[in-house]
Amino acid sequence: MQNTSRENERLRHENDELKLQLNQLQSKAAEADRLGTLLSFGRRTSRFPCVARVIGTSADTASQTIYLDRESATISVATWV
Repeated sequence: MQNTSRENERLRHENDELKLQLNQLQSKAAEADRLGTLLSFGRRTSRFPCVARVIGTSADTASQTIYLDRESATISVATWV
């Protein structure tokens, strides 16, 4: 009975490790899909792509300005249509 308990505990531990590994691999696969989408977008457009995080927008409703953070340098982007 004791051997069965130890074996069950070992299998639970192994199962937990495998679940963690599966989660990490699924996350990497999703990231690869997102990067593939970005690469294909870059090939379809004639403009130079600029990937940046939006860090703010204008508070004025008459203005449509967004602020981007690209490589730790904040840029103000002109009004969009």
